[in-house]
Amino acid sequence: MNAAAIVSSPEAYADPETWHAVAARLRRENPVCRIEAPDFDPFYAITRHADVSEIERQPAATFVGAPKRIPIRYRVRAA
Repeated sequence: MNAAAIVSSPEAYADPETWHAVAARLRRENPVCRIEAPDFDPFYAITRHADVSEIERQPAATFVGAPKRIPIRYRVRAA
């Protein structure tokens, strides 16, 4: 299983042992990982809590430009 699969495929969560092993490897080797997956625009997966916290503290310094849409493949339709 690769980085794109664990963050973009619901099926990846069916095997928690593999999911956690891949996530641990990403945190160690590539904590800010560019993801290119079918049905999604390319995006970055931030895998360390401390990095997410730092990004949230400095949004203007971290991201330039308008906010992007959140990559969600499955959307709930209003009734």
